[in-house]
Amino acid sequence: MADTTVRAGVADLALHQAGQPGGHPVMRPVTGAGDHPGSAVGRPGLVAIGTHGGAGVSTLVRLLDPSRSGAVVEWQTGMAAGADRVPLLVARSTAAGTMAAAGWITQWRPDLPRPVLVLVADVPFRAPPVVRYRVRALSSQVVGVVEVPYMFLLRHFDDPADALTNRKIIRAVKSVHRQLDKLSGGS
Repeated sequence: MADTTVRAGVADLALHQAGQPGGHPVMRPVTGAGDHPGSAVGRPGLVAIGTHGGAGVSTLVRLLDPSRSGAVVEWQTGMAAGADRVPLLVARSTAAGTMAAAGWITQWRPDLPRPVLVLVADVPFRAPPVVRYRVRALSSQVVGVVEVPYMFLLRHFDDPADALTNRKIIRAVKSVHRQLDKLSGGS
């Protein structure tokens, strides 16, 4: 499919790199109408936005929406995402990752739905002090913070969705779904 636009509701949101200071995108409303497949599963649709390269967005999207129903989409430059989609700002749980997330969060327009910060663990250890500090500092500016644990077993699969046969992976993904449902008001 060549269509890179996901339409939902009357006011769609688009992220644009308009030569902003620091290279952080600015979000603006875009008119449009339509429906998204995520509404059929009883939870709001999600749009995952990588705050930096290597944040883990494509892996997260495959794990959260293995059937590719459109319930979770990965945002691409120029893509519009419906106002009824919950924005997920995805970052690695590193100093550089949380710094990039901070840039996005501080540039977030107040007239747009507040995002959820999703931190993807890069190692199976506790986050460094600077990361924990930044997460505490940013937590009041987002709907909530969801932590995705390090999943070593994903290294063995070409497609992350294929790992959903493993109990540990299933448990971790269900935990992420529960956290997101709690924050986004899903069922």
